[in-house]
Amino acid sequence: MDEQKKVRKSAGLVKIPQNKRTVLYNVLLAIGLCLVIVGISFMTGKSSRASNGFVLYPVLIMAGGVILGFWGIAFAGSTVFIFLGLDLLLSGLLCLLSASGVLGFSLKRIWPLLLSVAGVSYFCSGIYKVKEIRSYVLFPSIALVLLGLALLPFSMKLTKGNLVAFVSRWWPLMVLLSGVMLVLIFLIQQGMRNDFPFMEDTPGGEGDFE
Repeated sequence: MDEQKKVRKSAGLVKIPQNKRTVLYNVLLAIGLCLVIVGISFMTGKSSRASNGFVLYPVLIMAGGVILGFWGIAFAGSTVFIFLGLDLLLSGLLCLLSASGVLGFSLKRIWPLLLSVAGVSYFCSGIYKVKEIRSYVLFPSIALVLLGLALLPFSMKLTKGNLVAFVSRWWPLMVLLSGVMLVLIFLIQQGMRNDFPFMEDTPGGEGDFE
């Protein structure tokens, strides 16, 4: 019977047991997150650099991120929910700063930063879940951040030529650099053994990001 209850509990969207203390903490978390969105929205709209004032759609994106993140932290205990929530929250913030004119650049020009935001969100959500750095969290996060930064000069028109022409010509170099990075990671791990902090994952690592 106990095993069946555990299975039913883990199969649902609510995996964290709720009691008076957790409900209180969840209410405080929800209020805090809502105040963060409201504060950011009004500060952006009142900024001296804002040319378009208050813009609604980025706030809706951030609100969706808060809902997903809140559910992941308070009820589901799911890194996927936390990642999606944080990614939407940060992406919405970037869109808000862009749409209101605070950044001075349109989203069309800074869209590669959304990839970097995804990398940061993936890293933070992985750290929140397992409370330590894991190789399957660190390296994809770095790759996304670097990819976004690498594409940014093209979208910002800081370099001659366009992105399509660059990728079509230099994609073998990207494959080469990816292989070199993997080889370097292997050599570092082999050389440092257990001193290398990402050499071995603790037991249960396969199910941590869920």
